[in-house]
Amino acid sequence: MKTDLAYITLLSSPEYLKGVLVLAKSLKKVKSRFPLVVLMPSDFIQDHERILSILSGNRLEWLELPGNFTIPERNSRYMHSRRWVNTYDKLQVFGLTKFTKLVFLDSDMLVVKNIDNLFDKPHLTFAAASEQVSGYESWDMPNTGMMVIEPEPGLGEKIFMNWWEVQSGKTDFSDQDLVHYYYRDKFKNSATWRVPATYNSFVFLLDKIIDEKGYNLQVGSPDEKTISVLHFAMKDRPWMMSFYDKYLFYLQKLSRRKFKEISAYQLYFNMLSSIKIK
Repeated sequence: MKTDLAYITLLSSPEYLKGVLVLAKSLKKVKSRFPLVVLMPSDFIQDHERILSILSGNRLEWLELPGNFTIPERNSRYMHSRRWVNTYDKLQVFGLTKFTKLVFLDSDMLVVKNIDNLFDKPHLTFAAASEQVSGYESWDMPNTGMMVIEPEPGLGEKIFMNWWEVQSGKTDFSDQDLVHYYYRDKFKNSATWRVPATYNSFVFLLDKIIDEKGYNLQVGSPDEKTISVLHFAMKDRPWMMSFYDKYLFYLQKLSRRKFKEISAYQLYFNMLSSIKIK
């Protein structure tokens, strides 16, 4: 099916299936007009027929990656953060020319306010996840958890092939580092890429972002300052948490008065409870 505009996410591990389903449901709940397409590597598709059945049962479109962006083992084995090794396929979004424009969303996100207006934004639109709240002032580069992309033939490969230059300067690097390197002049010399952190708010920083930037989490009665996208980017991914994990999490957050963060997790757990996987 030819779709000019779409949201897209990457699923390369079975552990993230529930995250994808919650993301999809959250987009429906805010009445998005555009579909969510799930991008998957070919070898993943071959090994996980049940997941394809679950996606189809939830009326989700999926798309097979044309190949894999992988760093040779002799190079990647020196990386301390092995979790980055499987993230490079995200760069293939830049070359999906069957679409006119894409809004990429990480599978650990929850959309709580309609963000269809992102399709009116130009190519290479991002948010800086922290928006320079206190203690995180250096986090002032684009975060690739949310990207507005107008795909071009071969663009993903061009970005990925800079990995050896990036590795010469740092041992650990992700898809985000490669995007930063490829567009380094644009990002450093222009602010045209930037939208507010409301479109990509790291939940572990949520209390700081709201208190210091004047945003809110008024999901029932949103206004222009309401957070739109919550990004559960740290180790406490809600769908992976056991009852004991949740108990310890709430104790820790309550002791630190992280009430906005608690509210964000409550929103996620409520959405997660409605997800059925047969």
